[in-house]
Amino acid sequence: MNKPIADKTIIIYNSVPYFIQYFEQKGFNVFGTYRPLPLVLKVVKHFAMKLGLPKHYWFDRWKSQLDQINTVIFFAGNSYEALTYITEINPKIRIIYYYWNPVFPLKVKPKHLLDKPFEIWTFDPEDRHRYKLRFNSTFYFDCIQLPQQDILYDVCFIGVDKGRRKTVEDFFEMLASQQLKTYTYIVDSDWNKKNLLQKIQKVNYNKPIQYSAYLEIVSRSRCILDYVQEGQSGLTLRVMESIFLNKKLITSDTSIANYDFYNSENIFILGKDCTERLAQFIQSPYVPVPHEVTQSYDVIQWFTRFFNSKIC
Repeated sequence: MNKPIADKTIIIYNSVPYFIQYFEQKGFNVFGTYRPLPLVLKVVKHFAMKLGLPKHYWFDRWKSQLDQINTVIFFAGNSYEALTYITEINPKIRIIYYYWNPVFPLKVKPKHLLDKPFEIWTFDPEDRHRYKLRFNSTFYFDCIQLPQQDILYDVCFIGVDKGRRKTVEDFFEMLASQQLKTYTYIVDSDWNKKNLLQKIQKVNYNKPIQYSAYLEIVSRSRCILDYVQEGQSGLTLRVMESIFLNKKLITSDTSIANYDFYNSENIFILGKDCTERLAQFIQSPYVPVPHEVTQSYDVIQWFTRFFNSKIC
């Protein structure tokens, strides 16, 4: 990694909190959009925003560094007010707006950014062509290691419903019929909108679990199930976990056979590979992916590609 470039770059990231420590371990300056707050101030912030008061007061520590940096990498979400503030304070800053998820579920679409001085990038090959965006693949961290645990499960799936619940449950029933052990935890799609209803009706909805707890389950599993949501063509986080953590993968993504890390000994493609060999696939040893291949998906290479003149 080019350290001078990294020192002059901030990453505004609002996804998996567990990854922040690994961004920092790699030498990146990473922040959330808003600074962490105690509960009382969270309530004050909520009402302040409802009243339309300026938001910059609540921004994280990055706002004090805008005269010291050249580039901001901003992970796309449903808001970009922070970037408007940044361009007002320092119009010369290069802003990379990065879709780390497909465009379709997000409120902010590329068309909303056409008049903004942003570079719009995506991890999704189809979104790249559909919206004429710049492309940079997804990433992971080579410094994440699994805890050493005894294997308890043949296949695990932990993820948000996103319309996949019935398919996942049916697939796991089929595995159970073959005496394969599974672990499943499906998060309700609207879990965060149901909290009030849950308190009133005392209904228990599945909420997201900590990523460290997720890794605990992965460490006890031979194989990860990757059932891709409809409309996504970019590599999922589960694919990255498979190749970095040396876990087998069962996936519905047929395009995965085109990637440099693909090995039929490690990756079983639903709808393509014969289900009669599924048990044998799961129970056979994982074949490590060459180091130079996994490294191309490490966060440092992901970062470097934003500054590669051949793709910029």
